[in-house]
Amino acid sequence: MMSGVRQSRILMLAIRERHRRIGTGSTLIRSFTSSSMLKGADSVILEVRVSNGPAINLYNKLGFKMIGSLRAYYRDGEDGYRMQIVLQN
Repeated sequence: MMSGVRQSRILMLAIRERHRRIGTGSTLIRSFTSSSMLKGADSVILEVRVSNGPAINLYNKLGFKMIGSLRAYYRDGEDGYRMQIVLQN
């Protein structure tokens, strides 16, 4: 029997301006990573624009690490970063 890596993926996360900097994003991401772990995921991955410093800082604070860069990843040609957190099962 072959064992494969099971990843969850955050496709999009947007927090309204009035709900930023009060823990809303952290709460959502922690809930998602906990749920992913309970469902057997080994890691969570996401992509983020290189210009989105606040989001990158949040992801770093929560334990995500940059695992790659994505040249011209977004429709407007902006580069992105791929980030991952390894879950402790």
